[in-house]
Amino acid sequence: MRSARPLSDRFCLTTAPILTALILLLFYALAGCFPFGDSVISWCDMDQQVIPLLLNFKDILSGHGSALYSFQNAGGMNFWGVFFFFIASPFSFLTLFVPKAYMMSFMNILVLLKLSLCAWTSAFYFMRCRRRLRPELAALFGLFYSLSGYGLLFYQNVIWLDMMYLFPLLLLSFERLLYQNKMIPLILSLSGMMILNYYISYMVVIFTLLFFGIALFSLPGSRRKPVAIRFLTGSFIAAMLTAIIWLPCFLQYLTSGRNISILTSLAESDFLTSFETTVPMLFPSACVL
Repeated sequence: MRSARPLSDRFCLTTAPILTALILLLFYALAGCFPFGDSVISWCDMDQQVIPLLLNFKDILSGHGSALYSFQNAGGMNFWGVFFFFIASPFSFLTLFVPKAYMMSFMNILVLLKLSLCAWTSAFYFMRCRRRLRPELAALFGLFYSLSGYGLLFYQNVIWLDMMYLFPLLLLSFERLLYQNKMIPLILSLSGMMILNYYISYMVVIFTLLFFGIALFSLPGSRRKPVAIRFLTGSFIAAMLTAIIWLPCFLQYLTSGRNISILTSLAESDFLTSFETTVPMLFPSACVL
């Protein structure tokens, strides 16, 4: 009986990413996408920003450019902030092995790899934090997460998928802090997110503050203060460890054309968002219910 659970865990962790990859490959085959044809899934920001920057990064890795300043984009620019805004992913280093002529086709493989990893981390979260959940359901929920509306709608900003596969690990770190008083997982997960994409990280920070503001009330009164202190300490350590990344990038962002106040952005946005782009994101959740 002791070996049954490890076997179930392995089933959960392997089934979710394999199913994700197979479903995407089936779609690629039906649509004639690379590696089964010449079509690519690249569009919008991926065409206009991600691929040119990955080509630039390939030159840097090959010793033909600078990681600090680049003359290959925008007539010359500081590459530091742009790198951490768009392509600061471990997967970006794979471009070193991809010929430039095939970089657009490589986007098909890159999205498949990242979404498969999303399935793995989400299945890992369900396996660790929901031990009573049947392994086939944990694998299915991992599949739902990887092929959710968020991933399929916004994959063209491919760095956002890195945040997506780190998010279940962040949730796992919450569990460890709340119920086991472990602070290191929180530091590691927050640090990883702030390094990979400081732009999306501010949304993660807001979510984290709201989550812990509510979660603390689920704890006995005697444990709330120690957990709150560990949470604040861990968050501060993560911010300081990654300041060399986000602080220069944020200062560069303030002087860029993207600088716009939150109040201005809210004032110009619609109160109700687009029906067509939000409803599909609810489908996997509806299946779970």
